[in-house]
Amino acid sequence: MYTELVLNLSLYPNAPPAALDVLRAMTKGQEPVPDRDHPFFKTERWSWMLRCSSHYFVPEAYAKLITQSYCDSVHLSVRCDLKNYSGEIQEFLEWLAPIAEDGFAGYYRYEEDDHPTLVYFEKGTVKVRKLEN
Repeated sequence: MYTELVLNLSLYPNAPPAALDVLRAMTKGQEPVPDRDHPFFKTERWSWMLRCSSHYFVPEAYAKLITQSYCDSVHLSVRCDLKNYSGEIQEFLEWLAPIAEDGFAGYYRYEEDDHPTLVYFEKGTVKVRKLEN
């Protein structure tokens, strides 16, 4: 079963270069060299999860790290879906939280769910809210 992840968020300008390097590698299909201490990097699909897609959702993944030199801003834009069996999505969001600016960031939705779970970042933590009927 697949879970779709859609994110569009800004990162703090002082995000650690090592974290940006990991995101850059993940979005470009390169092998990132992460801080292996975080549980996210122990999940099975972490290195290529942002490029996964299936026919259950939009059949093409999109992941881009966008930098704007004129204002020192960095944005992450993602649309992917994957078998989230090891909790890759939740662990990725936890890893991303300390460098993500506060506010609404996107959603994830399990293949059999009619409603998404909304994702917010707040003071270095992830907040989620499951939409219901």
